[in-house]
Amino acid sequence: MSKINSPGKKKMFDAKTVIVWFFIIIMSFSIGGFLFNGTGDAESISYNGFNIYRQGNIWMTKINGKALPFSYLPSDLEQIDVGPGVKDAFLARSNIFVSFDPNAEELQAIEIARLELREDLANFYNIRVVDAILNASDVYALPKADCRNATGFDNVLVLQQFSQDLNLTPSIMLEGQCIVARGDAREFVMIKDRLMYELAGVMK
Repeated sequence: MSKINSPGKKKMFDAKTVIVWFFIIIMSFSIGGFLFNGTGDAESISYNGFNIYRQGNIWMTKINGKALPFSYLPSDLEQIDVGPGVKDAFLARSNIFVSFDPNAEELQAIEIARLELREDLANFYNIRVVDAILNASDVYALPKADCRNATGFDNVLVLQQFSQDLNLTPSIMLEGQCIVARGDAREFVMIKDRLMYELAGVMK
């Protein structure tokens, strides 16, 4: 297996890139407000011994004295299966390539999940996320990476979108040395939260 070449940089002033990031910002606010409609008056819950409390439109729990943010409660994510070895694979490396299909439908939701994952892994686990793509793109000047690039040197997380029509269950699985997260576009923020709860030990 060959190591991944040094990551490229996005074209900062590419018109399509600007549009994509504009939608990320808009979707971050709109999804945040949408997700918490109907959560009732509960301000905190206990889950597996962790206190999870609401601050504005975000759920928080303390990990090593720092408040880790979530869009969803653990009880909302119990249907997302996390395979054995995923947590250990994440924590075994100080960097991980997160690769996605730049031609995927509803790319904004995937972008939000990637952005939040990058921030959370850096802030709480000192893991550096390197953005990558599965296929060539005119918008993203990023390195290509897939499970063939997962080696003892490089962790790779593949965000694999499947059609909403298939009605499949989202999951995060370790396949060889590669971590594969599967879901439809709307579920990737949920998948990101499920992964972070797993790493924190809130969900097992």
